[in-house]
Amino acid sequence: MDYLAQQRKNQLFDIKSLTEDYMMGMAMRGMVGRKILLQQSILRHEKRRRWLTGKLYDVEVSEQVATREFFPTEFWQAVHQKSRWILGISLQGWSFGWADTLGLNYFLYRDRKAILANLLTVVGYVVAFYWLFTWALGNWFPARALPPLVESGEIWFGLTIAVVVLLIWRLLNRMFAVWRIYGPLHALLAVPRLFYGNLLNFCATVKAIHRYTKSRISGTVPAWGKTSHAYPTEAQLRTYRRKLGDLLLERRMISTAQLEEGLAKQKATGRKLGDILIEMGAVWEEDLVLALASQRNLKAVELDPSAATPELLNLVPREVAEKYRVFPIEVRGDVLVLATDKEEHVELRKTLSTALTRPVTFQMTSAADLKFAIERAYGTVQRAPRTGVPRLGENLVRSGRLTEDDMRKAVRTQKRTGKKLGEVLVELGLMSSAEIEQELKKL
Repeated sequence: MDYLAQQRKNQLFDIKSLTEDYMMGMAMRGMVGRKILLQQSILRHEKRRRWLTGKLYDVEVSEQVATREFFPTEFWQAVHQKSRWILGISLQGWSFGWADTLGLNYFLYRDRKAILANLLTVVGYVVAFYWLFTWALGNWFPARALPPLVESGEIWFGLTIAVVVLLIWRLLNRMFAVWRIYGPLHALLAVPRLFYGNLLNFCATVKAIHRYTKSRISGTVPAWGKTSHAYPTEAQLRTYRRKLGDLLLERRMISTAQLEEGLAKQKATGRKLGDILIEMGAVWEEDLVLALASQRNLKAVELDPSAATPELLNLVPREVAEKYRVFPIEVRGDVLVLATDKEEHVELRKTLSTALTRPVTFQMTSAADLKFAIERAYGTVQRAPRTGVPRLGENLVRSGRLTEDDMRKAVRTQKRTGKKLGEVLVELGLMSSAEIEQELKKL
């Protein structure tokens, strides 16, 4: 970043380019130092079905980190997207000229030849169809046979054979790569998709040339033209979760030694790592839920039952809250936001949307939090809310008598014991009974 800032007057990205990341990479060619393409693999677990019995089994899969974004599937949207890449790389990329090294010039040549190659590919299809036509005509009607385009003894015949061999080699590589990610059926479809892709590239190249010519004549910068993309669903993303131990280490909730001890116990007992770490006292359940929520691309919340209004609680009857283990947090438009300690939400969302006659969404919370909130909130739903009256915990933190970490520890202990907050503070040695009585008189 510092190098680019010095070279380009603090403008790291070329805002006139339609492929600013490509231009950024090219601008770094003069930077002294080693440059690498980082490839990082992760392990994930997925369920597969045995072809003979149909039973599900777990398998560990190693996959490289990559952008989980889907290319447009509609033809003209894909043409629009690819025309931007061709325009930015193959046409605007000429502003860099050529390099001083043969290796870099080879890659520049590969980027820029797409303009001609994408057009000639379709011309090649015309020639191929003409050859098939003459071949069939000569076999079916020998008297009407046409002379061959290329004789077997000519150099062009040898070049044609070489190109066909390279095409087959390319197809095999493509099929192998697709097989590794998507399976055998999609690998076979890689052959017809090659022709579809070449047609797409032809249309995209024609569009890119038209846009580039128009911008040069008018003296304007081509419009960027962002394409709408489809992103993975929640169900698809669940197969690409980060490991829980990594998340806890990253957030510094546990130490490496605690994680290694927990993993050893998990291997010996087969229990969940989170349950083991809670039992060890290495992490609070609330912190574990925070990490699990991040793992599942959800939000986590620590519930405050006193913040739930009677109107909000009436939207979710107590019997529904206890049966499905949910607690109302707020209403956003028509959507009711619920807290739950359950990890799977797809079926729960359908069931509760029907039962409550409104769409619902979820945030994760701990089991202790949920139990405490349901007991406290629904037990006091008929009482008038205490508006404007500070509570003991808020007062102590605001006055500086307790830190937020101390108060968080006390509140979490209260949820598990059911005792009053003042009693918990005394038991934890954070305050004396006399100090608690004095603070209560101020409320």
